Amino acid sequence: MATPVLMPQVGQDLEEGTLTEWMVEVGDTVKKGDIVAVVESEKASFEVETYQEGVVLELLYEEGDTTTVLEPIMFIGAPDEANNNEKAQAETTPVAAVTSSTENDTKAEQTSHLNTVISANHGQLGASPLARRMAANRNIDLASVSGSGPGGAVLERDLADAEPSSGNDYGDQPYSKVRQVIADRLTESKQTKPHFYLRTEVDVTDLLAKRKAYNQSNDDNLSINDLVIFAVSRQLKHHGKLNSHVFADRCTLLEDIHIGVAVSVDDGLLVPVIDHADRKSLKEINQASRTLAEGARNGMNKSKSRGSFTISNMGKWGVELLPIINPPEAAILGVGTINKRACCINNELGWRDFMVLTLSADHRAVDGVYGAEFMMKLKESITALDL
Repeated sequence: MATPVLMPQVGQDLEEGTLTEWMVEVGDTVKKGDIVAVVESEKASFEVETYQEGVVLELLYEEGDTTTVLEPIMFIGAPDEANNNEKAQAETTPVAAVTSSTENDTKAEQTSHLNTVISANHGQLGASPLARRMAANRNIDLASVSGSGPGGAVLERDLADAEPSSGNDYGDQPYSKVRQVIADRLTESKQTKPHFYLRTEVDVTDLLAKRKAYNQSNDDNLSINDLVIFAVSRQLKHHGKLNSHVFADRCTLLEDIHIGVAVSVDDGLLVPVIDHADRKSLKEINQASRTLAEGARNGMNKSKSRGSFTISNMGKWGVELLPIINPPEAAILGVGTINKRACCINNELGWRDFMVLTLSADHRAVDGVYGAEFMMKLKESITALDL
């Protein structure tokens, strides 16, 4: 029975994606983990992996076609399976299908496509669009990378350990579709949302010790972000104005608490959502965070709900941040680095670990005192967490 490969869902609010490049042809044999296509949405570009082995029976779309997310884009099965029968057995109807051609035309198209992959147009080195963007962003010379794709084409996975080159590409570099969407949305947020910022430092010395002891005796491996998500979700129940969507003429307070967690992906940013975070235990938040982050990096957003509040953690890079609110939400919390600092507690001088938190809030929804009360209670909640 043929197995469909689906168009990835790369954003909770996105409904379609564009197939920018096929990396396989009808008749090719594929195995688990092979890259079969590159797709692009308004948020990000991703290489599509196959999770089954077999022969490519049919490609349902041409490069440049746009289709609904989670719809089949190709079928994989046994070599002797007939495409029409297998499509019926799969019980899934694609939005559109590639028009069949004669055997000679098909061979010519396959040869042309393979040559395109190898030459990557205009004499450039063979690489998928995502790999080319990654190489440009990280200043990697594609000529120094051995490709694992068809005809030696460089794929995303080939760049994992590649070193940046010493040279630079100067001149105009037009935005990709992903960067343009990010630019438009965040520019709109800064121009229409009157941001204000509240910064505080949280003594997490005792919490870090508790977390270390917990992780040594459990398999969960709780992260600092898990603890912050847990504490934030509890405090939002008492500060509902921050758990809202803000529009030009109204503010909609939301009953459900769905925490978005910003995840950096190549040439983009995704915000998968932990739904009903306030109802989840620390263990459940940990599991949900891992599943959603892994899915986001693989091009799949498994979020069930739209976010009501976002958390962006950049602490591992040793920085503090003033995050931009994710519209239409009312606020976003930035989690910064943890630093040791000498301080006096109970008339004794010692070293303590402090974590920086910054709240960016929409002044149309809340005032400074309301935000300050939230931050004060959040700080108390984090320091009092009992693992």
